[in-house]
Amino acid sequence: MRNSLSSGPARLRRATLRAWPVAAALLVAACSPSSEELYQRAEQALAAGKYRAAMIDLQNLVQKEPDNARARAALGLVLLEMGDVDGAAVEVGKARTASADQNARPARSAPVSTR
Repeated sequence: MRNSLSSGPARLRRATLRAWPVAAALLVAACSPSSEELYQRAEQALAAGKYRAAMIDLQNLVQKEPDNARARAALGLVLLEMGDVDGAAVEVGKARTASADQNARPARSAPVSTR
């Protein structure tokens, strides 16, 4: 027969252990920079000739926003500066596709007058 007093702390310990991954994920999400911050940091790094830092920020940005044409084009430029011509071509191609997809979406516009 199980002692009801010992099951309380054990249950609490198990619940605490299950909560850690959720707490860690929330902490990481709260600490991660916004997309605009990543892009601005990448631009600053690129201007300073810090291509690897720019590449890392842009890769993180396109991981968050795969259809971000501006970030993909910038990543293509960084990869080209680093000598990765094939990688640059891939990113420029993805930037073109993302840009075309964004332009193909119907834009909301004001009603057209028929006067």
